[in-house]
Amino acid sequence: MRCVVLSLMLSLAGVEMASAQEFKAEQIAEVVTLKVAENGETEEVLTPAEMVKPGEIVRYTIAWENTLESEIEDMVLEIPLPPQMTYRPGSGASDGVEMLFSANGGESYSALSGLLVLEEDQSRLAEPQDITHLKWVFSEPLAPGAQGELSYDAVLK
Repeated sequence: MRCVVLSLMLSLAGVEMASAQEFKAEQIAEVVTLKVAENGETEEVLTPAEMVKPGEIVRYTIAWENTLESEIEDMVLEIPLPPQMTYRPGSGASDGVEMLFSANGGESYSALSGLLVLEEDQSRLAEPQDITHLKWVFSEPLAPGAQGELSYDAVLK
């Protein structure tokens, strides 16, 4: 059994360094367990990710808030995917936010469908295990007091 060490590193484009301290962002990690309800439907049960076993799904949720007195334009949230985790395709989408992926340590980003990996002098489409970083680009300015959540799922290798 391995314990997942959680960290959040945010790149806040559009927020000057002096005021970035006033933009709040907090990440939590929860293990996703599927449970069949009495009515036969499957539902997700989330529990704190204190100890995670290989193969388990972890939902990372980033709660953010603009605590500045002015709006933030061109807001970008960028995070590294923990190296012991594999991105779960289809997770992380959010209205009004474009989600981009990197497979080269955050040097370049693309939509997942067009993300290429260079392997032995040839390019191939990236696979979930190639993802190293995630980036969310907000399409609208964030008003003072605006808050929300972004989340994505990953599987412990």
